[in-house]
Amino acid sequence: MTAKSAFKWSLMLMVVCFTRTCFAGDVEMVMALITSPDSLDLISYSTTTTTTLTVQFGVGQHNGGVAVTGVTSYFKNEGGDVVSNAVANAGTATAAADVGEILNVEMPVIIDVDDGAECNDFVYLCFQVVYDAAADDDVSNDALCLDIGNGTNNGGLIQCPDVELLTFEITELTSTTIDFEATLKQNDGGVDVDGFSVVFSSNAQDVTSSVYTASVSATAEDEFMSGQVTVTIPDNADSQCEEYTQACFTLTVDVTQDTDHTNDIVCVDLEADALDCDAGVVMVQLNVLLFVGSLLAVLLVNRN
Repeated sequence: MTAKSAFKWSLMLMVVCFTRTCFAGDVEMVMALITSPDSLDLISYSTTTTTTLTVQFGVGQHNGGVAVTGVTSYFKNEGGDVVSNAVANAGTATAAADVGEILNVEMPVIIDVDDGAECNDFVYLCFQVVYDAAADDDVSNDALCLDIGNGTNNGGLIQCPDVELLTFEITELTSTTIDFEATLKQNDGGVDVDGFSVVFSSNAQDVTSSVYTASVSATAEDEFMSGQVTVTIPDNADSQCEEYTQACFTLTVDVTQDTDHTNDIVCVDLEADALDCDAGVVMVQLNVLLFVGSLLAVLLVNRN
């Protein structure tokens, strides 16, 4: 090779090294194969339950490679701008810089989100290698994503639990008593209900009552509960009590598990002068009977 040719090759190498560090190692996630459960039809993910997978990983080691210290899983949407919180592997998931596979890794997978409503956006389950900071030359190839939630998926199915308040109907209304019936439905595994709130308002978001606490399991069968909640109606001079036109019944749930918050509340119109605004404090007796998918309740409002 002539001196001129050697100079050209050196110049080309410098250009390549400018765009990619020549001597830095790189690890690439190239394969993720779920081996247990052995049928994808048996795999489902939700915001309420952890699914344990056994996964075989293949990693590509380049330029000397990078030692892998772990693997995380997360979910993301089609565009990649909605991503769940990462969950780390439970079993050992390490590989030396010259090793190209990580076998039989136990992965606890759950849709870990700050708001359960994000669950409906996810179409991918992703696995990402973990290593010491600044050790990897190319972070763009650290993760591999599997399709979920459709008939041709290779990552399992997604289940977005939801509890839905279907109806709320006042059957009798006086200035001291409101009788009503409500129906409750659990969808895709359901969500635990922590309690209920009754709101008198001219706007469904204008909460004026405290919460009645009562546990309703997502998988509950017949269950009976009773209790009291105090609804405070301020003095007329400081409130809009005379303008209250609605009674709203709202479920109290964990927002990180419930995947649709819009169906947790139902409001019904009140007749004129239905509330005694001079009463000050109103005691509410709430009796709840749950029939698997139904809720029957009676609300008694007694003047103080």
